[in-house]
Amino acid sequence: KVASGICDDLLTTTLNAAAGKVIFAPAMNWRMWGNPITQRNVTTLRDLGYWFVGPDCGHLACGEEGMGRLSAVEDILDAVDQALGPAESKLTGKRVLITSGPTREWIDPVRFLSNPSSGKMGYALAREALTRGAQVTVVTGPTHERAPWRAEIVPVDTTAEMLEAVSTRHHETDVLVGAAAPVDFSPVRRTDHKIKKTSDLAAPDA
Repeated sequence: KVASGICDDLLTTTLNAAAGKVIFAPAMNWRMWGNPITQRNVTTLRDLGYWFVGPDCGHLACGEEGMGRLSAVEDILDAVDQALGPAESKLTGKRVLITSGPTREWIDPVRFLSNPSSGKMGYALAREALTRGAQVTVVTGPTHERAPWRAEIVPVDTTAEMLEAVSTRHHETDVLVGAAAPVDFSPVRRTDHKIKKTSDLAAPDA
């Protein structure tokens, strides 16, 4: 209805008259979401500046699985925070690259050197930059934190992978923030099998 300018109830009338940002968080059966008419209307609204959060893929209210699940409330709130951010700031339109979280240096398939970095700081910086209108890419090590909505997430594991990911992107970046906690040391060699306590590769008893 909004894409066609139809205003025949309170909600569509309000949306048609709204002067600020409008955020849609759609939820429906996956066939409805995939319908070409729906997708045409979504494209029309996006081109006009309307925001869409989701939908996500998962279990649907109808009992089926597919693309049409309502996005997480936290993602919707991220979108609201960004919509309420300043219309103009020094970061508006800037490309911000942030490193976040720990890295892992593997000794064997089940052991690695790392640290307890959570990635919270990097993601918090990403959310703030997004709220200020920046385009944000986060190169992140393993983390259980929820990724910021609209941020490009580049997952890495080792310090070398983080370095490579940053090196290939920094020339397109206006601002680089290093908030990660990469491991400072790497084993001289990594074995492809679990090191047994009796192995000559194992550390001597204290």
